[in-house]
Amino acid sequence: TEPGSDCVVSDINEEVSTNADIRIFVENRLKRFSLPLLPDQVDDLVQRAAGLFIWSSTLFKYIERSMNKTRDLRLFLSGSKKDEPLAQLYRLYDLIVDSAVDIGHQQDVEVLQVILGIIYVSAGNRPLSAAAISAFLRTDERFEDWDGASVQNMTRALHAVLYEDNSMRGVVRVSHLSFLEFIEKKLQHGFRIEIQTLHQLLSSGCFTIM
Repeated sequence: TEPGSDCVVSDINEEVSTNADIRIFVENRLKRFSLPLLPDQVDDLVQRAAGLFIWSSTLFKYIERSMNKTRDLRLFLSGSKKDEPLAQLYRLYDLIVDSAVDIGHQQDVEVLQVILGIIYVSAGNRPLSAAAISAFLRTDERFEDWDGASVQNMTRALHAVLYEDNSMRGVVRVSHLSFLEFIEKKLQHGFRIEIQTLHQLLSSGCFTIM
């Protein structure tokens, strides 16, 4: 599936790669980042990908900007390897989302969830820029301090799964449609905010902005 598509449905089964292809990609990235791993650890990364190239691609997008690449890579080598491919991918997304939030600021967790919710709700219609997301966010008095730059800092912290489409004035898009599906599941169970509340936020925000 091409990045930037506004369709919410993806088919993971159509994106299965061979373990040999994934191994070549993993070894190439480890060499680029000068990350020494034992052969069994490389095997581990290939096994965790479970044939999904998007798993490996997303992992190394995150590692590329990591402050401590060795530490963070070892974090992804922890946990069970027996999960289904999609479960492995969602666990990777969970770790990436958690890493974007400063645990010292509890409000950041809620703000991040609202931002991801807005991205999900607007993706099927017209994606929004960080400034536009901020305009809706700030209609809630709890988030009045979150200007465009603050929202942009948050979305850029999720560079492994989000990107700014400069061909459309910097709208924030998901790098892969499976991340939208991940957000949908989190809105159903896991996030503090629900889809209905997000629709109300965007609706009232439109009237406030007008």
